[in-house]
Amino acid sequence: MLQITVNAIEEFKHLLMTKGKEGKAIRIFTMGSGCCGPAVGMDFVDEDQGDDIALEQDGVRFCIEKKASTALDEMTIDYVRSGEQKGFTVKNPAGGGCCG
Repeated sequence: MLQITVNAIEEFKHLLMTKGKEGKAIRIFTMGSGCCGPAVGMDFVDEDQGDDIALEQDGVRFCIEKKASTALDEMTIDYVRSGEQKGFTVKNPAGGGCCG
């Protein structure tokens, strides 16, 4: 199953609060595929999209696109701060060597 780190959870909480999205869920889905595996998208939603897989972690609700659940299996979403760079990262252990 998809893993979401403590750092990512804390940033999702921060975004939900500062963007006025309290009560919404984070929907995680795939958007095609690249050389490192599926591209992952995230968006705020009021509720799941019918057959999404709903889960909650530390007070943050997530809706995982059902058709993407296999592709997202074993991936980890993290939030990284390094110097002046910060942002969400998706680690895919099945991605192997990426092109580029």
